[in-house]
Amino acid sequence: MSKEYEELVNHLSNALKCAKELGLGNGLAKGKIGEIMLANYLGHKLELGDKGADGVDNNGLRFEYKVSHDNQFNFNFGHARPEGEIE
Repeated sequence: MSKEYEELVNHLSNALKCAKELGLGNGLAKGKIGEIMLANYLGHKLELGDKGADGVDNNGLRFEYKVSHDNQFNFNFGHARPEGEIE
């Protein structure tokens, strides 16, 4: 059986090893690859964890990244209130 993705799997394995060595965790969750690439492009340091900012610049300013691979974004800022409850 042909292993069509063998080269890609090897690169990903190396990337996971490198991420672990950099203290970025044991895996690259959905969106994490985009965050790493964006932080590198902007010269930011990644924040660890899944709450709060994604990256920090040299001045200590914290940033939340929004990365999309298809130019579509979905922002959820809380739940919609039932009709009549808006104050």
